[in-house]
Amino acid sequence: MNRRFLASLGVTALAIGLVIILLAPLSAAGQAQKAVSAPTTKPAASAKPWTVPKTPDGQPDLQGYWTNNSYTPLERPNGVTKEF
Repeated sequence: MNRRFLASLGVTALAIGLVIILLAPLSAAGQAQKAVSAPTTKPAASAKPWTVPKTPDGQPDLQGYWTNNSYTPLERPNGVTKEF
């Protein structure tokens, strides 16, 4: 290897090390715990439990954004008729 390549490799390593050293305190500061104060309000004693939203005909309301990111089919293929 020639000297210029080794010198440029050293400069690159130094620059990467400098960036890591300069950015490390920012990462650590973002993970610092905040001081927790005592709650100033009391929770409602008679709060109603959560209920599933329903459509006008009484069925569960399943509107929303449904994705297929896991590649699990949301419907059965046409050729599959056997039950589990």
